[in-house]
Amino acid sequence: MVVTSVLVVSVLSGDESFSDGEEVAVAHTGYLKTGYVGDNLDSVRIGEGKSLRLLARQGRNFWAETLDGSCRGFIAANVVGDQAPSFSLPKRRALSSYFITREKFEALMTDTTSTLGSLQNDYIRAEYLKPQGRKMVGEFGFYVVDSVGRELRPIITFNPDGTVSDYSLEHWRNKRAAGAFLGRLVDYASPLISTREFQSFSPFDNVVTNILWTCLIGYIPMFLLVILLWTRLPLVWAPNWAVNGLLGVLLIAGPATWCALLLVQGVIWWSVVPATVVIVLLGALLFWMLYGGLRCPHCKKLMNHEFKDQQKGLPFERVRRGSREIGRRNEKNYIGGWQYRKIKTGNSYSTQSYRVGRFTDLVTYEDYVETSMVRRITNHFVCPACGHGKEEMKEEILSHEVQIVGRHTAKETYTKEVDHSIG
Repeated sequence: MVVTSVLVVSVLSGDESFSDGEEVAVAHTGYLKTGYVGDNLDSVRIGEGKSLRLLARQGRNFWAETLDGSCRGFIAANVVGDQAPSFSLPKRRALSSYFITREKFEALMTDTTSTLGSLQNDYIRAEYLKPQGRKMVGEFGFYVVDSVGRELRPIITFNPDGTVSDYSLEHWRNKRAAGAFLGRLVDYASPLISTREFQSFSPFDNVVTNILWTCLIGYIPMFLLVILLWTRLPLVWAPNWAVNGLLGVLLIAGPATWCALLLVQGVIWWSVVPATVVIVLLGALLFWMLYGGLRCPHCKKLMNHEFKDQQKGLPFERVRRGSREIGRRNEKNYIGGWQYRKIKTGNSYSTQSYRVGRFTDLVTYEDYVETSMVRRITNHFVCPACGHGKEEMKEEILSHEVQIVGRHTAKETYTKEVDHSIG
């Protein structure tokens, strides 16, 4: 729980400061890309010596905008020139994204309080901006997940006052079944699976945190349930069988749901699905082997019963009689006529002939008497909080002896198929 808490806090509390940027005159004529998807693909020519505001670095490009803020997008570093290395700009994450369901996104678009400023402050900033007459067109890093799991990218048109005028949803990534399965859960988990532009820490930055992020986050619901059990009062009236069942469900459903969220995020399935299967099987095995019931059934406090003492009973004798086969001799048999049936061999059928025989065997058995000296042991456990007790009983074998007492014979009649042939 401590490790998962540190990871979650680190992801959610990363640096989100938006740089004021640095004003610079470009060294060479080039193009500022102001749109990327579908019909919104566009760029504006930036002449040599014209000033731009550089907002951040992203790979070999700069995220930049014109001084009046009307155009925003990416421009190649070689256009800016040799002065680029001297800039103290933050690094923008290339896969910046905010995951949102189509229902919630469409509700945002119809909300009269939604503006260019509010969307950038509350969700994610416009990656590309360009003017369209008196209006502005913004292409955002929203990943809009629809009801069949497709991920769409919105292009939003804003009125001069910043309110939403119109929008379109362009295809971004192919359908992912996990998105359709999760539904509105995508909205609740969005802070965990989204990537902010200037997020200082990502669990995918190194191998160790990547593995921990993949394997542990799915157990958060189970950890939270254990904390509730520790506080006692919220679930004091819940019976232990219900709590134990819920723990078992969360043990499987938590990692499986987290796996689906990672798939929606874009993690390759072969890197996360096998890992999830392994941790679910391992968790279920440990739960089965080590779990002995978390709560006292009387006071419902989260503590196991502690061993108090052991009581040994008086030895007693246990006798069991039995017999085992030691020999068999065929006494008589009868083989019937031929019978036929069709069998499938590959893509064709053939006829199999066989006969049924009736056999009588004379079987010799050895009789024995098994004598054991047994002692019952009772372990007593008590709850440290309320003294509620429970017992566990087992048996200890002190001695064991098998004695042969005789033999007997018996006839056994049975039938079986013989003389198989395929024609």
